Amino acid sequence: ALLLNADPVFRSTLENLAEARATLADYLGKWGPRHPKVKQFQVLVKETEQALLARSRRLLGSRAPASNLPETLLALLLKSNDGSRSALLQELVLEAATSDGIARQVESLGQSLAMLEERLHQNVQTSSTLTDLQRKHQVATAVFTSALAKLDLGKTDPFASYPLVQTLALPSQPAGPDTLKRKLALLGAVVGSLST
Repeated sequence: ALLLNADPVFRSTLENLAEARATLADYLGKWGPRHPKVKQFQVLVKETEQALLARSRRLLGSRAPASNLPETLLALLLKSNDGSRSALLQELVLEAATSDGIARQVESLGQSLAMLEERLHQNVQTSSTLTDLQRKHQVATAVFTSALAKLDLGKTDPFASYPLVQTLALPSQPAGPDTLKRKLALLGAVVGSLST
C-alpha cells in the first residue's frame, strides 16, 4: 500500500475513482440505474478500477493480486487520502522492520552466547589442567630441592679443614757463584780504612 500510495499516477487515478464514485452515488440518488448519465459513470468507475488494477500490477509485479483489487483494499486506499492512514501504515511498516531487526539481533546474540559458553567450558577445562600441572611442578621442585640438599650434605669439602696446597716449582741454579758477599766485604774494608 505504501508503494501504491507513493506513485503519483496511482494516486491521481485513485482520486479520479473517488470522484467518479461520488458522482455515481449522487446520480443514483437523483435518477434510476437506467439513466444514461448513471450508466456513463458506471462505465467510468469500471474503467478507472481497471486502470488502478493495471497500475498496481505494474508497480507491484508478482505481488499484485490475481483478480480485481479487493474492495477492502480499494476502500482503504480511498479513505487514506487524508494522510493519517498512510502515516499509520508507514509507522506500522517501520515498527515491523524494527521488530524484525530486533529479532535478528536476539538470534545473533543467542548464537554469540552459545559460542561464548562453549569457550568458557573449554577454558574451565584448560584452567583445571593448568592448576594440576602447576601443583605437579611444585611437587617436583620440592623433591628436586630436597634431593639436592641431601647430596650437598653427603659431600664434604676437603679444603674446609686444611689450607690449600700449592705446587712449588723446582729452583733454578745460578749461572755463576754469588759475588755479593765479596763485594760487600771489600766495600766495608775500604770504608773502615778511610774512617780511621
